[in-house]
Formats: sequence, C-alpha cells, structure tokens
Amino acid sequence: MKAKYKVGDEVKVAKSCENDSYDSFRDQILTVSHVATNSSQHPGFDSGVNEPLYDFEGIPCSLYQYELERA
Repeated sequence: MKAKYKVGDEVKVAKSCENDSYDSFRDQILTVSHVATNSSQHPGFDSGVNEPLYDFEGIPCSLYQYELERA
C-alpha cells in the first residue's frame, strides 16, 4: 500500500467522513507527524482496512487515508 501523504503534509478530515468523534477538529488543518503502513509501525493499525494510518500534531487520534483530504 502506498501512502498518499507524507510527514509534514497538511490535510483535513474529508467532507465524506461522517465520524462524530472528529467534530472537534473537523475544520482544522492537520499536519501529518507519522505514517504507518503496518502494525509494527503503529499499535492501532488494522491491516483489514488496507490503507495507511496517519498521526497528527495536536490531536489525540489517528486517521486512515480514506478519512482525509488535502488542506
């Protein structure tokens, strides 16, 4: 699987993502701080999703690639 974003890229929660847990930072620009493509790179990585998992500066959760869009 190839990561669409890299460390330092600015993204935001995708408009198509309806997860209420993201409402507190939904309209914020997020800076990618870590990219995981397997479980050895991130304990929360789910190989069943088959997409990279991203961490960000300033928020306490990780998001999968399908939950993001470029800022």
